[in-house]
Amino acid sequence: MSAVTVLLVAPQWTPTIPAAAASTPVAHATLGDGESSDAQQCLDRVTRSAGWMDLCWAIVRAVDLDPTKDYYTLHVYGTVSGAAGGLRWSRIRADLVGAPADGVFDAWPDGTFDGPCRSIEVALPVDPTAPRQEIVCGRTIGSNLPAAWAHSVDWTCVGCIVPDPASRALALYESVAVPQGTKPSWSIGADFGD
Repeated sequence: MSAVTVLLVAPQWTPTIPAAAASTPVAHATLGDGESSDAQQCLDRVTRSAGWMDLCWAIVRAVDLDPTKDYYTLHVYGTVSGAAGGLRWSRIRADLVGAPADGVFDAWPDGTFDGPCRSIEVALPVDPTAPRQEIVCGRTIGSNLPAAWAHSVDWTCVGCIVPDPASRALALYESVAVPQGTKPSWSIGADFGD
């Protein structure tokens, strides 16, 4: 009877992501002195006993006709793999340094996506370059963080009694407005485990 119970409960079991996961910055995304519109950088590979993560960020300035604000989109993207020992969860996070102009802030993914890997349209109202497509896998939850201009994206392997050795794409977007002539910057956090 207990073996049957385990089989029925296991498909719904979801790992718990540590509360402090991705709270320590692994990078700071900002436009340099000579960069007024676009910048990007890829970080060194993060390796652990469970696997590895490759992460990049890009900032793109949108063309706008607003005389009081400039509009930017941060895109954090990469791959996380459980090839070494298997994964049960990952988290990426981006915290805007300061506050956006007039509270103009939007992020994606927004909400919960469940099921097999599939392509999802990214549409951000303050990003005129949208829509675009991203791959979303397993249970992916995008959420704005309370008391901060920040967004996190969690992936969990629902029902993974044995950690998952697969590789999967990571993606997070934040679109913001800043006062005309200023540049936004973000702290980026990332974490994963078994």
